[in-house]
Amino acid sequence: MRDQGSPVEHLRYQGWVWFTFRPEDDRGKTRRMQLFFHHGAWGGIVSKGVMGGGRYFSAAPQAQVVVNGHNHQRTVVSHACYSINAVGHQEISERWHVQTGTYKQEYAGGAGFAVERIVMPASLGGVWMTLRPRRSGGVAVAFTNA
Repeated sequence: MRDQGSPVEHLRYQGWVWFTFRPEDDRGKTRRMQLFFHHGAWGGIVSKGVMGGGRYFSAAPQAQVVVNGHNHQRTVVSHACYSINAVGHQEISERWHVQTGTYKQEYAGGAGFAVERIVMPASLGGVWMTLRPRRSGGVAVAFTNA
């Protein structure tokens, strides 16, 4: 893709992406959002990997969004959590666990590894994430299937 001029970067097995939104004028506040990514681990045959969200948030508690692959399931699950704001008031905030789907159709022709192992079909394609800084604070996050 880079040969065609795409700004796509090859990332490591795990890491962070820090999104920063600065105001166009000096009146607003800067808004930030942290995303943690990992190649993925743990199975998904029955739970479709949804239970892994709690594990990832334990490993990366500052993340508002965790993205992983590995089990070929496409899910978007919110995980509510308690937090304390800058003036000491308790808030409930949403964090998101996003699993990208598979990019390979493994059932064409009725034969092959997935068919022989009775691997359950998985959603094809990824997930688009849309970010919008909020006037009230923080960053609004929305997801759609790609």
